[in-house]
Amino acid sequence: MKIELANYLNAETEKLKTGQKMNYIQSLQAQVEELKSQLAAKNEKLHNFVCFLHADKFAGVDSKGERKDWIAVGDVLNIVRDI
Repeated sequence: MKIELANYLNAETEKLKTGQKMNYIQSLQAQVEELKSQLAAKNEKLHNFVCFLHADKFAGVDSKGERKDWIAVGDVLNIVRDI
């Protein structure tokens, strides 16, 4: 009886360990997916920022002959903070 109980408990313990490992792996997989999602969102924001910097209003010279490549530092900081 003691041997059967010991075998049963060992088997149940192994099942629990395996279940915990699977839960841990699933948890890690969920974390990886969340981080991938966050990275994709940041990449999109960065791409949009680069497109913004390439806008016509920041290229060439204006009708007065002044450079048009000036951009407000505050605007850049606000956009970069969001990224």
